[in-house]
Amino acid sequence: MGWLTLVLTTTDDRKHEDFREQLRGAGRIVADSELLDAGAGGGSLLALEREAWKEARRLVAGQPEVRVLRVWDEIVGDYDAESNDQYVSLVANPDDAAIDFDDPTVAGAERATLAAFLPQMGQSFIAMSTLMNDWFHCSGAITVLKAASQAEAASLAASDPWRALGPHRLYRTRRAAFRRVQPPPGPNTQRYGAANPWPGGSFAG
Repeated sequence: MGWLTLVLTTTDDRKHEDFREQLRGAGRIVADSELLDAGAGGGSLLALEREAWKEARRLVAGQPEVRVLRVWDEIVGDYDAESNDQYVSLVANPDDAAIDFDDPTVAGAERATLAAFLPQMGQSFIAMSTLMNDWFHCSGAITVLKAASQAEAASLAASDPWRALGPHRLYRTRRAAFRRVQPPPGPNTQRYGAANPWPGGSFAG
């Protein structure tokens, strides 16, 4: 049970290698991938060790298109393999638009995820995690899914409950940066400690 530092850029006007180089001094990179256009432009994603948190935020300060967030560590893989069927459904708000984790909007998205979204995805589901910008606030969520085409991925992501929290983006990952995990058990959505992104460490129902 724990978290890693996830750094995202949601613009395609910079090369992935340049973004990776900028963050190299923050800490060990566990996994990374270029985010390929699946209807929302491009971007980049880096998962770093949790100890990189403060330095990563310092390095990207003043860059409004970059997010530094906590992500559940269990979903991140260290695979060095190309991917052509892994997509991410992403809501990643800036710090000033993050929502208190006890807000009904967050609780509603958690319940809808357990009750409808995950069953709908079935075997297409790979992993998911809420994204946190501090100890108490939810900045959105990342849901990783497998799809044979961009159209199938878009259809699956269309009912993502986390869209209620902010702007939604869909990308295909160039590398298989995420590992398959078991869907979280329901109906309980409580977390072990405020620092842990849901569903990491959630109680079984």
